[in-house]
Amino acid sequence: MEKIKTEKEKSKKSDKISKEKKIKKQETKLKKQTGTLLDAYTCEKKKVKLSEIIVDYVKPDAGLKESRGMLGETNDVTLNELPNLDSGKKYHVIDGRKRINDSIQEGRLEIEAKVFKNLPVGIANFITLVQNLQRSTSPVIEAEAIQEEINKGKTLKEISEITGISPSVLGQRLSLLKLPKTILEKLRRNEIKYSVAKRIASLPLDVQNKISKEEKIIGEVVEKHHRAFLNSQTSFDDMDLPKKVKGTAIIRNYHVKCGHVEKDATRKELLSLLEDMLPELTTKDEIVIKRLSN
Repeated sequence: MEKIKTEKEKSKKSDKISKEKKIKKQETKLKKQTGTLLDAYTCEKKKVKLSEIIVDYVKPDAGLKESRGMLGETNDVTLNELPNLDSGKKYHVIDGRKRINDSIQEGRLEIEAKVFKNLPVGIANFITLVQNLQRSTSPVIEAEAIQEEINKGKTLKEISEITGISPSVLGQRLSLLKLPKTILEKLRRNEIKYSVAKRIASLPLDVQNKISKEEKIIGEVVEKHHRAFLNSQTSFDDMDLPKKVKGTAIIRNYHVKCGHVEKDATRKELLSLLEDMLPELTTKDEIVIKRLSN
């Protein structure tokens, strides 16, 4: 028994090491691609006024602020200087939104940044995608960058080939833009987790709208609404069932088919059948109920 246990532990450890190597290899590949995209463009490091940067508000991250206090700044702020922006603004953010927001909250006036001049928007979008995905910092920004490239005529496959990010991951990010505006903005501000937003995006729109009215959106709240939705799918409250027939006549108004079971049924028989069938249903099973003419 000890030998079997040891072998299992070795196997688990080996799988973990293999997974870590795979992730590291993918990150190295993404970093190389980021560098390749920027090789043709020059930049300079300089102090930039925070008031001249266009940036979305992101909820301050206490853990990140604490680590910066001990380790100092570990990530560069990367900006793209563009002409003809809004009055008083000169820079779009490519990377470093959280650090810029923290600096604004701390009352600073300037920040040191790596600044590109007139970097094409398409290149800036791809850099944003790759660098954000490495740290999972801003899924909404990633989604908007993907959508912008799609609007220009690119497909998910083409974006995947340029960034090295799989089409399925790109598609998941893109689906976030269909979320109700309230939820999307909370995700943008880092007020809800990406895993929670991703779960909400998989639910029907009416359920999403109910969740958006909640004061606090966390996993437990989402699952509560999900369970309520599933229960409503197996409720007979809204079914168009016939009124009770007077006398002794038996009118079978429904035809039920599920697997090897196929029969006509009264209202009472239909409910009884469904009560028996539902607990044993699998994802591949299907119940067909047809209303018969009177």
